[in-house]
Amino acid sequence: MVELGNCESREAEFWDSRISVDFADVSSEDLIVEQGSFVDAHREELSYFGVGELYRLSLGILGELSGKTVLDCGCGSGLISVLLAKYGALVHAIDISPVSREVTQARAKANDLGDKISSYVMNLQKLDFDDNTFDYVIGSFILHHVPISAAATEVYRVLAKGGKAVFIENSANNKLLMLARNTLAGKYGIPKYGSPDERPLSSSQINTLRQCFNDHVVVHYPSFVFFRLLAGYISFCGNPFAMRLLSWLDRFTFNYLGFLRKYTYFQIIELRKE
Repeated sequence: MVELGNCESREAEFWDSRISVDFADVSSEDLIVEQGSFVDAHREELSYFGVGELYRLSLGILGELSGKTVLDCGCGSGLISVLLAKYGALVHAIDISPVSREVTQARAKANDLGDKISSYVMNLQKLDFDDNTFDYVIGSFILHHVPISAAATEVYRVLAKGGKAVFIENSANNKLLMLARNTLAGKYGIPKYGSPDERPLSSSQINTLRQCFNDHVVVHYPSFVFFRLLAGYISFCGNPFAMRLLSWLDRFTFNYLGFLRKYTYFQIIELRKE
């Protein structure tokens, strides 16, 4: 039985409900991940924001996966676990949500990878693994849901010496996006997707990671996602012309205004245990 505090219990309930709704009518065929694809066929809209590319880049930062033991933190629907296993990794997938674990198991089975993916209901702040267990640790949009110091300490503990951890995260650097998120999301017909307790990852939280990992931390800004995300707050997402224009503006900013890259909404955090 996983011991949960009030915040963790709310997160588990939120994601149980969210995953139950999102995957209510999904068949086994819908859970299959095509070789070379980094996009969840059930959430293709995320490709507009470049999430699939973030997954591809993150696995590339980890390096050679064949035969490696990898911890997938906050496995959700199991997409990253399957991607890792398809490249030969032995995956241990954890999530605080029992329903997420069930979907991950179903996806592993649908992709004939049940022997390479083990899944658990587990709290990232209290990992039930021995010290120095994993060659790699990976997580997608998980650190900003948990107390960063406790999570970083546990990741560092279970990561083998010389190992690497990579986390795809959102970012609180862009004050305009944070203003829109705090004042518009969940109001005026604009959907709010995040859980009540989560907050985008701040620079102070990244500094906490630096302290835990003895400054062996690299923050990557592989794309610029600002105008596309802002569109969601001002209801432009249904307009194909506007969507193309906003994508172009993001690409232009990334390519020609490099000093603004740190204000993107997405970042990849690379951690090393030396």
